[in-house]
Amino acid sequence: DSDIFKSVSTLKIVFVAGHNGMVGSAICRKLEKKPGVEVTTRTRSELNLIDQKSVFEFMKYERPDEVILSAAKVGGIHANNNYPAEFMAAVLSNNMNDLKKTSQFMDEARRMGVEVLGPDVNESRFKFAVNEAGAIRFGLGAMKGVGEGAVMAIIESRISSVDSKGVEKVDPYKSLFDFAKRLSPFRECNKKVYEALALGGAFDDLKGSKNIHRAQYFAIDDKERSLLELAIRYGSAVTQSEKEAGSTLFGDDEAMKIPEPIIPACDPWSDMIRLKKERDVVGFFISGHPLDKFKFEMKHISTRGGLPLLEEIEKYTGKKFQFGGMISNVEHRVSRNGSPWGFFSLEDYDGSFEFRLFRDDYLNYKNFMVDEWMVLVSGIVQKRPSWGDNPIDRGSEFKVTKIEMLSDVREQRINRLHIDLNLKTLNDGWVHSIEELIQLSKGKVGITIDIFDGKTKIVMLSRNSHVEVSNEFIAKLDELCKPGIANYRFDIKKG
Repeated sequence: DSDIFKSVSTLKIVFVAGHNGMVGSAICRKLEKKPGVEVTTRTRSELNLIDQKSVFEFMKYERPDEVILSAAKVGGIHANNNYPAEFMAAVLSNNMNDLKKTSQFMDEARRMGVEVLGPDVNESRFKFAVNEAGAIRFGLGAMKGVGEGAVMAIIESRISSVDSKGVEKVDPYKSLFDFAKRLSPFRECNKKVYEALALGGAFDDLKGSKNIHRAQYFAIDDKERSLLELAIRYGSAVTQSEKEAGSTLFGDDEAMKIPEPIIPACDPWSDMIRLKKERDVVGFFISGHPLDKFKFEMKHISTRGGLPLLEEIEKYTGKKFQFGGMISNVEHRVSRNGSPWGFFSLEDYDGSFEFRLFRDDYLNYKNFMVDEWMVLVSGIVQKRPSWGDNPIDRGSEFKVTKIEMLSDVREQRINRLHIDLNLKTLNDGWVHSIEELIQLSKGKVGITIDIFDGKTKIVMLSRNSHVEVSNEFIAKLDELCKPGIANYRFDIKKG
């Protein structure tokens, strides 16, 4: 009954039979009833797996596109409860050509406590896979501009040897230039592949290139050459020199004379530009999100549940919402009768929704319709108006009633801070710390202290103390307000 299994469209399952085979068979019979699920039963001896650990090691490294169930350990509990990282890597791999599903499953993995990391030339495989730290690595095959041939070449070139049991020994790429040197024989790894890898952050963790930011890979020298182009030429030159040196008395000395290109100096991209370029090749924001600077507003002011709520808009007719997000896909139009109108998409952490503005609404809010602006859109879900004498139900729509800049709403919308205290766990040190924090954060937001002793609640409204709700103040308040000791909340003015 897991939501994961319900939402999977195609899934391969290898059931490794053990001493609890009847339970496992029952699971498989249930799963086989779902369209798109393929179940294969194998014994451990057939797969040369000696114990439960080897089963999941087999899944992790050899079959990242399949879910492997073993009744001996699973015992009727789905694999996603026992091996969440391996399970989610398999689900992501089977849906990596569907951006919407991949995004949903990445969010699901994070909710399960599984870290999802961006692509990396030293760790990523073709599909999503679990690294030694237990995190999921983004599959190189899911990147735009990186073909299967290039991915296989990258994986092959980092393997130094394979033992008799098929275990690979990896020799990590040390730098961009080491990568270029090893990949130079492969025509599949062209300039387009290098650019996609750089934009997607696949070079970010190379030890020898740690000080290179992404903008530098594309910086142009006085001969109109980027660092990536110079790296490709360097790799080819070293490879050619090594071949020529191998037939001379000088051995490798000739190859060693070729210096690495000079890293160009340039300003780093802004977070917005870097993340936008990353999403262009990966399909998502992975290393961060443009809304991260407004985490407070998204948590405390934007409607909980976010824009995905409007996917079932009919359920919320008559309800008021306010959604924080980033504007994209702006269009300004003029109707046949000459009336201006427009639409834009709003994106938050969980989804996006298109808003359309007509007549006075468009005139009032058109100045906010700018790509990449961070705004708070307030409104109400209402029935679409019917035309003429026919009272046909045309469904519901979102009526925009206000648009504000996210950078302004904290000051405009926060009315009061409430701190709820557990009297039984308070001590002098905690009281001193909260008093000091309030004194150092003077502002305009009022404070109410609610003290509860298990039976009685005392409300203490401060008339003299007011605070500025800055990010620094919230960070320190989070440190003080631990479960069982205290928590806090805000009175938010409605839009």
